[in-house]
Amino acid sequence: MEAMRILILGSTLSAASGWGTYGRNTVLGLRARGHTVRALVRESSGEEDEHGVLPEPHHLLGNPFLWFVTAWHIRRAIRDFKPDIMHILVE
Repeated sequence: MEAMRILILGSTLSAASGWGTYGRNTVLGLRARGHTVRALVRESSGEEDEHGVLPEPHHLLGNPFLWFVTAWHIRRAIRDFKPDIMHILVE
């Protein structure tokens, strides 16, 4: 199998929460299989190639400007990282 570039969007990769543990295990498992992984998250945990740029989801409801800022961060990550696929971790 050929290695892929994978962009993950999620809330955190911190082992302090269930979703963070799931995200962290996903990233580590993909890397162990030879894939290059970058994560855009809300709360940075210090993992390699993890970027804490996403807002709290409920903040998007009250601030339409934040939609554009968030979309800009995602677009920039896609442009710079050039992923083969995106994986979105949602609660």
